[in-house]
This record gives sequence, C-alpha cells and structure tokens, in this order.
Amino acid sequence: MVARRWRGVVLFAVVLACAALSPAMAAQKASAKPPPKARPATPLPWRAEGRPSYTLDAVAYPDSSGWQLTVSVRIPPDAVKFVADEDTAHAAQARLRLQLKLSNQYGAKLHESKQEFTMEAKDSTASFGQVVVTRFPVKPGRVQLWAKLQDLKSRKRGIAYIGRKVNEEAQVEGGIDVPEEEAGLRVGNPEFLWITPAGGLDEMLPNPERLFGLFATTLHARIHGEAPDDSLPWRWRARVVRAGQTVAEQRDSTTAPSRALDAIAGLDLSTLPAGGYDLEVQAWRVGGGAPVLRRGHFSIAWQLGAWRRSPRDVEDDVHLLLSEQEEDKFADLEPGEQEDYMEQFWKRRDQTTGTAANEWKATFEERVAFANEHFGYKGMEKGMFTDMGRVYVRYGPPSDIQKEVIPAGDETLVQVVQQIAATEDIPIGNLKVDAFGGDQRPYEIWTYENVVPIPIEVDPERVSDLRRREKVLFLFVDDQGYGHFTLRYSTE
Repeated sequence: MVARRWRGVVLFAVVLACAALSPAMAAQKASAKPPPKARPATPLPWRAEGRPSYTLDAVAYPDSSGWQLTVSVRIPPDAVKFVADEDTAHAAQARLRLQLKLSNQYGAKLHESKQEFTMEAKDSTASFGQVVVTRFPVKPGRVQLWAKLQDLKSRKRGIAYIGRKVNEEAQVEGGIDVPEEEAGLRVGNPEFLWITPAGGLDEMLPNPERLFGLFATTLHARIHGEAPDDSLPWRWRARVVRAGQTVAEQRDSTTAPSRALDAIAGLDLSTLPAGGYDLEVQAWRVGGGAPVLRRGHFSIAWQLGAWRRSPRDVEDDVHLLLSEQEEDKFADLEPGEQEDYMEQFWKRRDQTTGTAANEWKATFEERVAFANEHFGYKGMEKGMFTDMGRVYVRYGPPSDIQKEVIPAGDETLVQVVQQIAATEDIPIGNLKVDAFGGDQRPYEIWTYENVVPIPIEVDPERVSDLRRREKVLFLFVDDQGYGHFTLRYSTE
C-alpha cells in the first residue's frame, strides 16, 4: 500500500508537469492544426472539408416539363484511398458512396439519392479526377441540399476509433435558389463545363470547381432558356468581368426561332492571370422584351497544385503562415483566388526580386518536407503540425540540440528545468517537475543562438518592429516514451 501511494504521488506530479504550460507555450500551442471546421456553406460551389474532400456544384435549368437541378460532385485525384483488391486482378481502386438529400426551405424531403462507385488510381492522372452527376426535378424558389461522401476503403484513425471500423467521410449542406421566371422567360444560371481529354464539344462534363486555366484555357459554359412559344429567335451575350471591368467577351449570338435556348459560350482565358472572375450572361428574344441577366463566379489557376490537390491539403500548407482570421478567409476562396493570394503573399517576402526563384518560398517548402518526413507520428499527424515540426518550419534547424533518451544523474528533466529557471528570463510558470525520485522522461532542448532567424510567416513590413533576439530556447518532452515530443517550455 505504501509503494502504491508513493507511485500515486509521483504520477500526480508528472501529470502536473505535463498539464501546466507557461504563457508563451500556451500561445504556441494554439497554432497546432485544428480539425476541419463545420462552416456554413458559402455560395456555390461548396467544398467539403476532411477526408475524402470534394467539391459540389448545382445548376438549375429549365426544360419543357419545368426545372431540373443538376448536382455535380468532383473528387480530386489525391482525395481518396486507393487499395489493391487481392481477390481480383483489378488495379488499386477506391470505393465511394455518395448520398444526396434535397428538401424544401421548411425541411420537408423532396428527393434523395444514394450511389456507390469506384475510382481507379489511373483516374488520378487526369486533371479532372472523377465527376459524378445527379439530377432532380425542382420548382422555383429555395431548396436545401445535403451531401455526404464516404471513402469505403478507408478507416478513421485515432484513440476514439481503436477497435472500430469507421469510414472517412465528409458532409456539406446549404441552400440553393432556383430562378423565377423573368420577362416571360425561364433562364437558368450558366453551367460551367470541362472538355474531356477525348475532346469535342459533344464530349463535355460539368465543372464543379468552376476552375479554368492550366488544363482549360477556354471557358465553356452552357446557357439554358425556355420561352412560351417558338415564334421568335433567341439572342444571348456572354462576358467575363473582374472588378467591374470586362476582360473577355463573346459578342451577341442569335439562334433560329425556337422555344428552347441551349447554347455553349466559349471565351478565351489564356492571357488572364490567376484569380476570381464573374461570368455574366444575358439572354432575350429578338423583339421580345428586356434581357434576363444571370451570373456565375469562377476562378483561373495556372499551378498544378490548384488542380491536382485536395482543398484540405492546400489549406494545410498555409496553416503555419496565416492568422486564424486570414486562414478562414483563405478557406472560402476559390482555387484560382487561393493561388493569387499566395502569389502575393510570397511576392511580398521575396528577398531577391531580380531572380526567377523565390528563395523564401523554397525554404518554406524544404522545411515542410523535412518536418513531414522526420516529425510525423505514426501516420496520424503530419510532421509539420507536431510541436517539433512547427518550430522547425518557422525557424529552421537549431543552432544546438541537447537530446537525452534515458536521462540520468544531473541530466534528468528535473535538473534541466531548474537550470532553465535559473538562467532564463521567461518564468517556467506552473511547470512542475520536482517529482519524487527525479524525472526520467526523454527530452530535447533546441537552442537558436547568435542571430535568431525571423519566423518564416512574418510580414516583411513588420520585421523592423520585431525585437531581434540573440537566443531562443525550446524544451520538448516525450511524455509517454513513444517518441512523440510535446513542447513544454519556450523563451519565444
């Protein structure tokens, strides 16, 4: 009983050592990568966060029977898990389940759909990934759409899922407005399209990302309209607008007399920079009244990452660079807008503007790659988001590392913390390590001396405001003995 009681005292002291952090450490801890937020759906298209990530777009268009809602879902190439089937000769595949539910604005269910499909690894070599299309009949007004995509060959990881088989999944939900009749005409919103690799205007698929540029230098969009009769021709005009100015325009086009309008607009985007744009479409009947205006927002991106990577991975890269408010704003941007945002971010930090390369950006990418390779924890967390990884990405390699795997004698954690408390200006706060019998947890002390590097995320305009330091120290402790080091003290 006495031995057990002393063990309890030691354990309690160790728990205090783990739980109590200095004010500086608390601020550092807040920057660890959080789980995906459940943000309200922004205007279309919607991006579902988590794994598997996907993009959903929905376009309502009229036909002879009323209105149809086309829901298209794009799964980017690296958003799912490909697993080889040992029982067959098939190549590695992903198996997915997509569920859609459509309800009215009061919550009454209108339609639902569930479908399972496979995606082969070879599909990931195409810029499109895979696009799945579902159609529902709808009426004018507001409808509510809920979507869930499950990766049936994946498993959630973590302590909460030990012994349980829970698939990775991502959900998104929001409202969609089906247009009302205007000027006696029913005109749908423009439907953005991709030309398939096979080519030809008759081989198109919906473009849920509303993304153009690298693999699609021409914007293609379908324009739908429906009139009461077929006595008059249709006329339509399309133009691309940015910041209130027309940057690309297709002149008026006139059809033969017809009840229905089904036209394809094509506008050259090859000279336009990355960023967000609006497509404005006007449709009317010759001699039949005022034009009906419809708009759709889209983006242009020229970097491969904007096309091939999942939105979650793109957001991961900027987590250590942006403030919480900036990161939330970034997550709501379209791929081309994100590309433009980061181009401006790194341009402001380019230390050698006369060269083609941006050395500061290259340094960041090298540090992220190193952190992910050396500080990841059993595949459950990217190395850049561990405490060691985060410090490495921000400051680079330390000037000195003191590493103790089996501390003993004067090198136990107790003695080290006492030395820190005696020599450093930053108090250790409530960090207690005076456990009975000493503290033999493994630890590392990273020291940056002489001229401490400027954290990589700092805006150059604020560099002059920073107090240049000659020394910064970080203490990491392996609490459980599994090689997972946690930041317990910092003089930052």
